[in-house]
Amino acid sequence: MILVLSLCGFGLVAIANARAKPYDGGETGIFALLASLDAHYVSLQAIWIGVGLALMMLVAVIDYKFFGEYWLYIYIATLAVLVMVLLLSEGVEGVKAWFQFNVGDTVRMVQPAEFCKLAIVIVTARLATRDGVPIARIRELLPLFGYLAVPMALVVLQGEMGSVMVYIAVIVGVLFLSGTNWKLLVGLFTTGVVSLIPIWFVLNDFRRERILSFFDPTLVSADARYQVEKSVLAIGSGRMTGKGLFSEDSMNQLSYVPVNHSDMIFSVTAEAIGFWGCLLLILAYVVLIIRLFYLSAKTPDRFGSMLIAGVASMFLFQVFENIAMTMGVMPVTGIPLPFLSYGGSAMLTNLMAIGLVQNVRMRPMKSYLIP
Repeated sequence: MILVLSLCGFGLVAIANARAKPYDGGETGIFALLASLDAHYVSLQAIWIGVGLALMMLVAVIDYKFFGEYWLYIYIATLAVLVMVLLLSEGVEGVKAWFQFNVGDTVRMVQPAEFCKLAIVIVTARLATRDGVPIARIRELLPLFGYLAVPMALVVLQGEMGSVMVYIAVIVGVLFLSGTNWKLLVGLFTTGVVSLIPIWFVLNDFRRERILSFFDPTLVSADARYQVEKSVLAIGSGRMTGKGLFSEDSMNQLSYVPVNHSDMIFSVTAEAIGFWGCLLLILAYVVLIIRLFYLSAKTPDRFGSMLIAGVASMFLFQVFENIAMTMGVMPVTGIPLPFLSYGGSAMLTNLMAIGLVQNVRMRPMKSYLIP
């Protein structure tokens, strides 16, 4: 919890830094700094953190065995919501992944694909431990594929490939740590690679250009390369010690980096805190993720252990993919950086995931097998 709260707190500072604008109103010092800040996104993120902590405690209070017993209802409810957003969403840049509603003069959006990550963790952990022994045959793996393929297909149709990648990371992580036969895992990986071929044809042009720009930037327009190019420049401009938070001569304050408070928050933060600051930030994530895998290994109950393993796999992939895409070594997918990137749906999902971990660890560690 110390690590999680520290990351959330630093996330507020990082968002404030990302949204700060140059100020030339005659004031100096702290007054100039305050005048340059845009508190809108910071205050909203603080609200999401508060609501997320409340939901985290709610998830922690409900015995995790409840989620195992009623996993099918959770699964059906998740499918219903994914179908609804696919049918009712107006879509943004070809992606139909949000419920939109008005709060005063402002449009707010909720992304069900984020909350679906928790459902994937629960369903995968449940099915991977159903018989009390590791999955060893293909016929034992097929039911799990059948259940998980449906929500993943719905999210693909929404155009949200980033979330699907997280789902795959959770599934692979849980199956590997549950002791699934390695030959099945190799087959699973091969199937996943082959399945990418038909998925390519349902992607919109915007998503295709993002992927092509990673493999060969010359194949896409300058606009498609712009985001990653500016992100890499911002990271490099921070050098070893950084330009400092709220620096007026940063690329961030000149608005060079798009979506700098959400998807690309690592790049503008790296410009501010430099290599050494980034090293400490990444170290905090590494310690958190190692701690989660350690708790999973020390949990004797297989279902509880795999719940924690699923959460750990989720965070591991999201941190790796987000930081890697800002440096241009992974395709841009829109996956947020946990606890730092602005976004209510992601923050609530991440804190509820931590609540799920706390839930398992605060219960008596008795063997649990669902009939």
